Amino acid sequence: MATKPQETGAGARKWEYLLDFLAIFFVLLAPYLNFVHSNDSLYEIVNLAVIGVFFAVAAGLATLLHWIRSDLLRVAVLAFLLLLFLDIQLFWFHSWILKLAIGALVLGRLSWHGRRHLSLFMSAVFGTMVAATVVLIVWDGTLVSDSNARPRTAGGRPDLPVYVHIILDEFMGPEGFDPAVPSQRAIKREITSYFTGEGFRLFGRAYSPYFYSHDSISAALNMTETNETGKFHETDGLYFALTRNRYFENLQSRGYRINVYQSTFMDFCRSASVDIANCVTYDYRSPTSASLANLSIADKSRVILSMYASLATLSDVALAAYGKVRTAAAALGANLPEWAAWSDKLGPIPVMPTFDALIRDVAAARGGSMFFAHLLIPHSPYSLDSRCRIRRPIMTWENNTLDEDDRPSSGHANTDASRQARYEAYIPQIRCALRKVQELLDALKERGLYDDAIIVVHGDHGSRIVRAEPGIENRPWLVPQDYSDAFLALYAVKAQGVTPGYDPRPASLQDLTRALIQGGMDAPAGPGGRRPPWLFLQPAPSLDLVRVFLRSTPSPELVRVPLPCDLVDDPVGGSETAGAGRPALCPPTAD
Repeated sequence: MATKPQETGAGARKWEYLLDFLAIFFVLLAPYLNFVHSNDSLYEIVNLAVIGVFFAVAAGLATLLHWIRSDLLRVAVLAFLLLLFLDIQLFWFHSWILKLAIGALVLGRLSWHGRRHLSLFMSAVFGTMVAATVVLIVWDGTLVSDSNARPRTAGGRPDLPVYVHIILDEFMGPEGFDPAVPSQRAIKREITSYFTGEGFRLFGRAYSPYFYSHDSISAALNMTETNETGKFHETDGLYFALTRNRYFENLQSRGYRINVYQSTFMDFCRSASVDIANCVTYDYRSPTSASLANLSIADKSRVILSMYASLATLSDVALAAYGKVRTAAAALGANLPEWAAWSDKLGPIPVMPTFDALIRDVAAARGGSMFFAHLLIPHSPYSLDSRCRIRRPIMTWENNTLDEDDRPSSGHANTDASRQARYEAYIPQIRCALRKVQELLDALKERGLYDDAIIVVHGDHGSRIVRAEPGIENRPWLVPQDYSDAFLALYAVKAQGVTPGYDPRPASLQDLTRALIQGGMDAPAGPGGRRPPWLFLQPAPSLDLVRVFLRSTPSPELVRVPLPCDLVDDPVGGSETAGAGRPALCPPTAD
């Protein structure tokens, strides 16, 4: 009889330990299962290893709580995990300090009041989420593919030539490259000789007046320059849908059957006035099994874990802290593993299957077929080499600018050294993009369709590997090369009636699209009639409170400013260097 209370107490403690373990394990597992399920990588071996890590972490934390037997510590751990779950799942404040404050004041308080049943509650709720996700997987049988097709019409007019229009995101125009750098001088020659050799007219100083893709593409396809591009598209958080497309409307009226190949970033299949025949969409943020097929298990694990961790703002704090520890360790002669944060993008890796699908469909094209593609290549991060193979080691992939914590000063996004290093990683992705374009051209040549085909290949803005981003508040720090890096865009067109060769005249994407539809590519004044270039700069970003309450990212009104072509000796915004030289998208000689 004397030992019975001890046995009852031991049994209760085991039950508490089990509930703590299940609560921790399920709250870690539930959002991860949802992440890998939505990204078509649930059956990868790497995910079993990650789940094993979660199991070990849960066992370790539960053991710690069981051993210390502190209500305060127990509530603090479980409340933090609840906060982490919300941080991963919800789009809300970016400030990690604010999130921790909310966690302490709200979740911590609620958890403390319900501490006696907190583990049971969390085990039940998050265990149900895990079970529901597993049921959905079993119910589906297989995961849904990233691509989808929506056939609507029978076909276009057979007497019309095949029409291909490809937007290669962040593909800078040839005049934007720095002639003083050998690798940039070489890629400029390659781009120029490639397109002119294939019979294109290449506009070396084509430019977008906009820094962001949704503004640039919306305005270009509606053939107008405006500071209110939001009237052409809808916004849902980080995603955009083009609701008005005058370019598509014109081609449809001529009898073209329009096929769209796009990323989830921007939907071109939502314009009410256009009947899209086929719409293929890939998730530009998705580490799918197909896109990561060529990686080792270790590399794949690092990619998936890094992308998963980047869903939470709190992970940015951990990565920044790890970076400081790694730097301190290096000073002592210890080399810790590098760990990069890629936000939620893999660069052009997810593009490749869709690019291949486009090439296959173009190879089977009929007259009257129009193929439009917006492909995020050579977009950062720089994860492919010139032969379109995944670059290794994967932790050396870079974005186009330094992380916020690494920037040299206010208003500056790169140092001279970091900018040069990023161009060295960017240029191989240019060559990869040209390799894929060549495959498409060869497919048309094999069918005997190339000579009559209309083909447009262009960027949506510059490389964006800038020293300072072109916002209104950054004008004091902008140098001429920043304008080239930000706004100069590739534009090459091959069509009957368009003279091949190299055209050095500046022309906006809007004017070039209008000239393509209405004629005037060979006009003496050039597309746009030699108008002085004007640019639309972004004001300071909107407050996160707007995003929270509106559940969207409204585009603030853009500010139209003249390009400083004639301000060589008069610095812009008072900077000593901003006026020096002449931006490359200015006319090559004074008019």
